[in-house]
Amino acid sequence: MNKNALTRYKIIDYLFGQLGGSYTLEQLLNAVNDRLELDLGKGSGIKRSTLEKDIRIMRSPFPEGFNAPIVNHWGTGIYEYSDKSFSIYNLQMSQRDKQRLKDALSILDQLEGLPHYENLREIMAKLRLFEGDDETSRQIVFFEESHYPGGNKWLKPLHDAILDKKSLRITYAPFSGPKESHVVFPYFLKEYRNRWYIYGWVLKAKSIYNLALDRIEDLTPSLASFEDYRDESLLNSLKSIVGVTLPENSNSVKILLRVRQPTLSYLLTKPLHDSQKLVQNESSSGILEYFLIPNFEFEAEIMRLAQFIEVLEPRSLKQSIVKKLKSALALNST
Repeated sequence: MNKNALTRYKIIDYLFGQLGGSYTLEQLLNAVNDRLELDLGKGSGIKRSTLEKDIRIMRSPFPEGFNAPIVNHWGTGIYEYSDKSFSIYNLQMSQRDKQRLKDALSILDQLEGLPHYENLREIMAKLRLFEGDDETSRQIVFFEESHYPGGNKWLKPLHDAILDKKSLRITYAPFSGPKESHVVFPYFLKEYRNRWYIYGWVLKAKSIYNLALDRIEDLTPSLASFEDYRDESLLNSLKSIVGVTLPENSNSVKILLRVRQPTLSYLLTKPLHDSQKLVQNESSSGILEYFLIPNFEFEAEIMRLAQFIEVLEPRSLKQSIVKKLKSALALNST
C-alpha cells in the first residue's frame, strides 16, 4: 500500500464515519478528490476505477482490508457505512498489545530492501493505524542498528539474479586499494552481524569470492554466459563456517575448547556454531566440541573470550591463537 492509498482510506473513513455522510459514487469521488487536492496538492485526484478499488479493499477482511461496513443501496446508488460508529481507527487494543505491535513493526522495518518487503509494506501500513499515539508509550526494546545500510538496495537485484541465473558486472570498492570491476556469477546471499554478503564465482579470478553489499557501487547485467559452479560441497562449506570468510581448500575439522565458567553457561545458551556440543562438564569448566572450518571470524570469537578459553585441538588453531595473543600483548605492553 503506498502512502496515497492510505490517505484515501482515511478520507473515505472520515466521510462515511465521522461526518456520517451518504454519497453517490460520483459525489464520493468529488469529495475525496477535493480533500486530496487540499492535502496533497493539485493533480493528486483519482479516477472512478481507483475509488471503486479502494471501496472493495476497505470492505475486505483484515489484513487485506478493514472489514469496513460500506453498503451500496441498490436503486439509489447511495454508499454509506451501515454502522455510523465504525472507524478504521477503532480497533481496541490493550497497552500490552500495542507494545507488542510496536515491537513487531520495528522488526519488520529492518527488512527493507529484502525480497518480498514490498508485499509486507501494505500490511505494515494498516497496522500502523492501530499503533496509536499514546503519549505515555516509551521505547523498551532496542534493536541492533546496521552501520552498513547502503548495501540493502542491492539485495533484490542480487536475489533475482541468483534465481534467474544471470551473470552480473559489479563495480566494487574494497576498503583498501582501487575500485574493481568483476563479472560475477551470483550464488548465495548471507547476512552476518547486520551486514550482507554475496557469494559468487568471479570470472577473472576463477574463484569463489564473497563481496560485502555495502562496498558495491554499481551493478549491471553482464553478457557473459552464466555458469553454475555451485555444488553440495560449497553449500556445506558455507554452513561449516562462522561468519562469512571461506578459506580456500579447507575442510571441516574437529575442534575442542575448554571453557571456564561463567562463559561456558553463556556459550551453552548462545553457541558459536550449530555444530557445538558439550562433551565434558565439570563444576568450574567444560569442554565444547565443534566440527567446522576454522576461519577469521571463529578465531575472533575465541580471542574475544580468550581469558576463559583454552584451545585443546587442533594444534594449528592453538598456535594461531597464541600468535595473535602474543601480538596483542606486544602491542599493548609498550
